[in-house]
Amino acid sequence: MSRIAQVVAALVARFPGAGEIPLDAVGEEAARFGLANDEVEPVFELLEARGVNVSSPQGGRGEANLQLVLTAARGLREAYGRTPTAAELAAATGLGADDVRQALALAKVLQRR
Repeated sequence: MSRIAQVVAALVARFPGAGEIPLDAVGEEAARFGLANDEVEPVFELLEARGVNVSSPQGGRGEANLQLVLTAARGLREAYGRTPTAAELAAATGLGADDVRQALALAKVLQRR
């Protein structure tokens, strides 16, 4: 079983029968299984295929973190000529790695709408 499938299985086991899973939980499981940023999107796709929505309870803080992370990502991408890592984004924004991962996950959720 791939790590992506393991994350989905862990989330479904944590929230049996739930039609909605908190974004924080997705971030926790993605971190626990060591998923890279580009591996998170397939997690959302697999959850959505099961009829499960991902929710973000952070409100304004999540949006503020998203703004910081996206601004830093653009600058670092230009400076490095590649997509920055979560650790690089955390260092550039002063946010914790979990907050950066949650902001990136929120960006992916918003892109899908």
